[in-house]
Amino acid sequence: MKSLDTLGKKTYIFGYLFLLSNKLQAVIDRDFSKYDLTAKQWFLMIILEEFFKTPPTLKEVSDFMGSSHQNVKQIVTKLVNKEFMTIEKDKDDKRALRLSLTDKCDQFWGGRKEIDLEFFENLFSSFTEEEIDLFYSFINKLYDKVKSL
Repeated sequence: MKSLDTLGKKTYIFGYLFLLSNKLQAVIDRDFSKYDLTAKQWFLMIILEEFFKTPPTLKEVSDFMGSSHQNVKQIVTKLVNKEFMTIEKDKDDKRALRLSLTDKCDQFWGGRKEIDLEFFENLFSSFTEEEIDLFYSFINKLYDKVKSL
């Protein structure tokens, strides 16, 4: 491969982010198909677990995911039907719908701890700890910039 200038490297990174996203979605879809779960459903459950201290509204999750209310509602409905999530009306604002993960969801993730740990260890096995720290810093910096666009 020929040497890339700075613009070439930026466009390469940009394109590879999309490629990585598609490849990771395919890996997750393949792995979770045995549970009748998709990558988007997996992602929504992770978001609720990791990024919200209290049950969020559908709007809050839609905004966080950068996805439409309608698309998130479809994913949520499927997770409710699979008993991984519940939707409840907010006690203070009856128009707001709050999303919560269920005990079934907690049990599911608890049963996957070893599998998921092995997956992440394998995925990042070619990185040094310093490279992981740098990558973490860079991805957060890029995300902050994208949020401001």
